Amino acid sequence: MAKRRTARTDDAKAGEKTGPREIELKLSADPSDVDEIDRCIRALADGERVREQMLRSAYFDTHDLELRAAGLSFRIRADGDRRIQTLKATRNGVGAALDRNEWEVDVKGDSPDPALVPVKRKGRFKLLDKPISRLFVVQVERTVVPVSVPNAQIEVCVDRGEVRAGHVTTPFVEVELELIAGDPQALFGLAEKLAGAAPLCLSFMTKAERGYEALAALPPQRVKAEDIVLDEEMSNAEAFREIAASCLRHLVANERVLRQRRDPEAVHQMRVALRRLRAAISLFKNMVSDERVEAVKDELRWITGVLGEARDLDIYIGKVLEPAREEAPDDEGIRRAIADAEAKREKAYDAVQAALRARRYGAAILAVAAWVEAGPWRDAEETAPIRSRSVRSFAKSELERRWRRVRKRARHVEELDPEERHEVRIAMKKLRYAGEFFESLFPGDKARKRRNTVLKTLSGLQDILGDLNDIAVGSRISESDALVDMQTQEERTEELLAAARQEIDRLEEMKPFW
Repeated sequence: MAKRRTARTDDAKAGEKTGPREIELKLSADPSDVDEIDRCIRALADGERVREQMLRSAYFDTHDLELRAAGLSFRIRADGDRRIQTLKATRNGVGAALDRNEWEVDVKGDSPDPALVPVKRKGRFKLLDKPISRLFVVQVERTVVPVSVPNAQIEVCVDRGEVRAGHVTTPFVEVELELIAGDPQALFGLAEKLAGAAPLCLSFMTKAERGYEALAALPPQRVKAEDIVLDEEMSNAEAFREIAASCLRHLVANERVLRQRRDPEAVHQMRVALRRLRAAISLFKNMVSDERVEAVKDELRWITGVLGEARDLDIYIGKVLEPAREEAPDDEGIRRAIADAEAKREKAYDAVQAALRARRYGAAILAVAAWVEAGPWRDAEETAPIRSRSVRSFAKSELERRWRRVRKRARHVEELDPEERHEVRIAMKKLRYAGEFFESLFPGDKARKRRNTVLKTLSGLQDILGDLNDIAVGSRISESDALVDMQTQEERTEELLAAARQEIDRLEEMKPFW
């Protein structure tokens, strides 16, 4: 049976009249926990009929995977004797829930017929007229549980499945919460309830993306922060929601890497995602400071702390010990220091992976997502004027305020102690993140050139001050004064401070881009 959908809407892309929307929240789980999850979700049925389905979906694309690149997925799903052709199209500003346009039609046989998709062949939909072929198959055992909650009807699906792409077969377990009718915010309330009772984690992986990953025959890949595209007509509330969701997508993508392997860059990217999210909360603090915000920040600090020791040891080994070994390969003291640091790093990564598997972590990320999408801040009467204010107007004033503050604090960088320099670096990070969050609001060649110059200089300064901080951290970690002295840390510090002064002088002469 085809799923019910919400009403038609207009897509943000010009020329695209949308079909019905699919709004769903995805949660991932370890296959070993599927029985516990199944019991928990069946308990929600409350007399409603629980259905079991066997689904087999074949996905299609062009030879160069152009549909995927355009945010389209095209499949034929076999549900018993029925064959359903489905086209899904991603939407701009999807937030923490997947919000896609979807067109379904019954077809005969297992071959797709793009002519049956009721969209005009404009923009990305022109790609449907290109030759396509089957790439991979997703087979799922699905348990469907209808759930009624206040203000919404939700369909909860537990999927035990596997992806088959060539010679690669990848198993997975996921839970989908799809809005059938009512308030989309109800999805998060139900997800939080489930995460409190079963080991579930927020996921942004679609089954199509699982298939493309298997097709490439590669493990999950670490990713950097995505570009954020805001519309100048957006309100502050809409902008914060999109910025925060982007940070969560960045975090979750790299979390998948760390669940499977010990990757220093994935640790770094998770910490970047957390810093960006905390910076966004700080940026919009006058709007989002409700009764739940401190609990949200506490959980983000906890996750950052879990990752911190592993990151510090990665830096210490890579930037202090390994260069020392290159300078003195036969030094027994350096060898012992490396062996000791590597043993500590193994324990730190054990702690990271244990934390990611812990129920607290999954519940924490879902609680953050639920707060972003449906927290009390969204309905507070006293902040209504801030929520509805144009984000472009807010961005200009906030960037100007932070710009003045950073330049004032950076002028005396040579006189600051390591802790004070670190605080200046944090202020620079927040300004740079704000610039990245808001850059799409200030188009035009002149603004773009100024923006690139400012952000590049801030990034360079941040790296220099980061190197200074790494020296301070390395000095604290090291138990060998001789090792620290051998690295001539004082000379290196002077070099870095001189480089920082040059960049700060350049920053003083720059014009803002807003």
